[in-house]
Amino acid sequence: MKIQSLTQLAPFSEDRMANEVVFKKNNCKAVVFNFSPGQSLPLHDHPFTQTFALVVSGEGICCTEEENFPVSEGDLIQCGPTERIGFENNSASNLSVYVTLVYIEEN
Repeated sequence: MKIQSLTQLAPFSEDRMANEVVFKKNNCKAVVFNFSPGQSLPLHDHPFTQTFALVVSGEGICCTEEENFPVSEGDLIQCGPTERIGFENNSASNLSVYVTLVYIEEN
């Protein structure tokens, strides 16, 4: 077992979005993303993965090709391998998102 403090990882930066790999083993990878106000992560996909994004703190927007959704602390976003996702911090406070990628086999 390993316990890590998300507040100690990927310190917020005014210059750019901060991110850090928290865990990577076999078919699983976890990353924390920290967005200062005005920062964003462009639309992108993760082929061969199921993606789970948990908003740890703050609020912002989860972006997809079809629509943008407001998100806030406690929201869990799940998307499949062909869905494109991004995030934008459109608030005046910091936004922290914890993402878990679970790699799946191609059908």
